[in-house]
Amino acid sequence: MRNFSDLDTASFRAFYYSAETLNFTLAAKKAALTQSGVSQHVAKLESQLGVPLFLRVKKTVILTEAGKKLRDHIERYLDEIERLKESLAHETLDLKGKVSYAMPSSCLMSPHFGLLLEARRKKCPMVDLGVTICPSDHVFEKLLGNEIDFGFVTKHTHDADIKFKMFCPEEYILVGGDRSDLQDVSPKTLKGMRFLAYPGVEVLFDYWLGHHFPKSRDITWQSLNVVGEINSLSGVIEMIGSKMGVTVIPKHCVDGLIQSNKMYEYRGNGKPLLNSIYIVTLANRVVPRRVEAIMDIFWEMKAV
Repeated sequence: MRNFSDLDTASFRAFYYSAETLNFTLAAKKAALTQSGVSQHVAKLESQLGVPLFLRVKKTVILTEAGKKLRDHIERYLDEIERLKESLAHETLDLKGKVSYAMPSSCLMSPHFGLLLEARRKKCPMVDLGVTICPSDHVFEKLLGNEIDFGFVTKHTHDADIKFKMFCPEEYILVGGDRSDLQDVSPKTLKGMRFLAYPGVEVLFDYWLGHHFPKSRDITWQSLNVVGEINSLSGVIEMIGSKMGVTVIPKHCVDGLIQSNKMYEYRGNGKPLLNSIYIVTLANRVVPRRVEAIMDIFWEMKAV
C-alpha cells in the first residue's frame, strides 16, 4: 500500500520558488507566504526526505544536488497535473493555452512557419503562440531557463538536460550581390573579403569553412574583414543585394534572388553543405498536450 504521508506536496510551492530565486524573501512574495512560512515548508520537506535541500553559506543560498532533483521532480509533477487536467477537460478536441518556442531567423523565412499558422487555425485555434527569434545559443538558454516549451536549433550539443530530434536539413552557402566578389575565394583571399554580420552567422561560417577549406584552422569569423552588421536576417539580405559585401546564409532564404540573378553563390567543390535542424525539448519534462499538438503539426510537415 502506498504511503501518502511520505512527502507533503503542499510544501512544493514554497520550495519551488525558493529553488528558483535562491532568496527566501523573494520566494515568500511569489508563493504568497511569509518568509517564516517558506522556511517551515522547506524544513518540513528536508525532514521528510532526510537530506538538506539548501546550503546556507553566509548570506548565500545554494541548492544541493538533492534540491535539484526535487526541483526537477516538481516540474515533472506539475506537467503531469497539467496533462491530467487537459485530458479530463477533453482538450485533445478543444486545446487552449499558450505555446512558446524560439528559433533562428532563417526558420522564420522557411515555409514551415506559414504552414504552422494555417494548421493551427484549423486544428487548435484556441492555442496562442509566443515565438521568439534568436540564435541557437539563446534558444538553449531560454529552454534551460523554462522560458519556452521547445525550440529549433542549428547545432547539436551534449547537454544531458536537452533532448534533440532531427527535423530537417538546411543548406548553407556563401553569397554576394556582385559576381566578382565570389570569383577568387580561397583561404588566402577570405580575410580580405568584405563580410556582413547578423545574429548566428559565426556558427554558419564555421560550418561553411570546415566544408570548403577544412585545413584552414587559422581562419575564424573574428579574423575576417566585417564591413557591415545588422541584427536582422532580412536586413542582411538587403545589404547583400546592394553589393555591400558577402556572407554565409541558409540557401532557402535567398534561393529566389539567386534564380533571378540578383544574388550569386560560391559553389566551391560543388558538394552542398547540409546541416541538421533540430527540435529541442527538456529531456526530463513531459510535454503538455497543447505543446505536443503544435509540435505534431511540425512533424506532419516533415512527413509530407
